[in-house]
Amino acid sequence: MSFLTKILPTEGLYCVAMAYPKGGFKHYFFKTVEQAQAQIDLLDTQGRTVFLAQATFKTSDSRKQENTAFLRNFFFDIDCGPGKDYPDKKEAVQALKAFISETGLPFPAVVSSGNGLYAHWPLEENVVSTSWKTIARILKDTAVAYGFKTDPMRTADSASVLRPIGATHRKDPQNLKTVMLLKDAEPIRFMDFVQALTKAAKKKKVNTAQAQAPKAQKDLNSEFTDGLVTSLPSSIERVADKCLQFGEFRKTKWQAGEPHWYTSLGVMVFCEDGPERIQEWSSGNPKYNYAETEAKAKQYLNSGVGPSTCAQFGIVNPEGCIGCPHNG
Repeated sequence: MSFLTKILPTEGLYCVAMAYPKGGFKHYFFKTVEQAQAQIDLLDTQGRTVFLAQATFKTSDSRKQENTAFLRNFFFDIDCGPGKDYPDKKEAVQALKAFISETGLPFPAVVSSGNGLYAHWPLEENVVSTSWKTIARILKDTAVAYGFKTDPMRTADSASVLRPIGATHRKDPQNLKTVMLLKDAEPIRFMDFVQALTKAAKKKKVNTAQAQAPKAQKDLNSEFTDGLVTSLPSSIERVADKCLQFGEFRKTKWQAGEPHWYTSLGVMVFCEDGPERIQEWSSGNPKYNYAETEAKAKQYLNSGVGPSTCAQFGIVNPEGCIGCPHNG
């Protein structure tokens, strides 16, 4: 596995950015990591300054945060040199080691970006950009609280571009430097990273409310939830693109317990593509049975309860709400 395939999402469009000498970027979008890597190599061979977006994008219209789809790593951009946050890379590495020791976070991959360093925490799974941003903000605030110096705007910017490994740092034409991987790191589960970060953040009283499992709410079948409009066209695929609960459900084909599964049916039965996806996304469980799944779906639809709410998901699978910007 190359480093790019380790830190980049597996879905969406990949963006390579070529920097213009007088400022600004030209953007190239690709469907595969291999195509993006080929463009990086081509531009670098031509003597261009090249960057790579850490997110994937929904469309090729822009490299704006509202167009980001998924991310699969958290990162620091650490400036080194005279007048920068750290006088040299050696002191930056020492500060990073101290930060990791104090926080208990897993040690990240470390990349020499030319004059400075990048720290990357690769993740095992794609994370919806809105949920990623929620946790990235906590990571940014935690770094500040512990006195670690990093570019705060970059840390929580889902549309950030960084120099890819193998590209050339060209700020000083007389001293070209190659972007290099200094230390690799294995991917970790998103939830494991969130839990480690939350623990560290709480020590410094950083606000972690959106990273907590939601509290149970007693009155789920209120007049509001019973009156939800269910006649509007909806797609469970789009729900799964935005919601960690359904993203995991789609990926694992129902590896969670039955309460989570039945609560999920309580959304899928109201979606246009629900009937087909209910069977497909339930098929990974050893207890899966086509007829019983069909019967459970009809049972929920005929119950008159209305769609499952976020609060209900927070009860049956609280971890699945961690990082959601709507949590709470």
